[in-house]
Amino acid sequence: MWPDRMPLSQGASPSLAVTNATTAPDNLDTPYYLEDYLADYRVSRAAFYRWQARGVAPRFRKLPSGHLASTRRIVGEWWDALPEAG
Repeated sequence: MWPDRMPLSQGASPSLAVTNATTAPDNLDTPYYLEDYLADYRVSRAAFYRWQARGVAPRFRKLPSGHLASTRRIVGEWWDALPEAG
């Protein structure tokens, strides 16, 4: 599970971008739209699509509306699986 997170506006790193209200267990499996992910992790849309083409982006699904969505749980697992720098 993710520990409590603080918003980026308070100087948190991208892994801590999710607020406490969104890390409650019942919110980890709700839709997490691409636009929210890009804002929370400060990633450009172009970078996300480059990562997706390389197979290293978090898993998102295309909804019937055309929007891309995942869950905070899936994105968190993706983040935790990334190698640490240095």
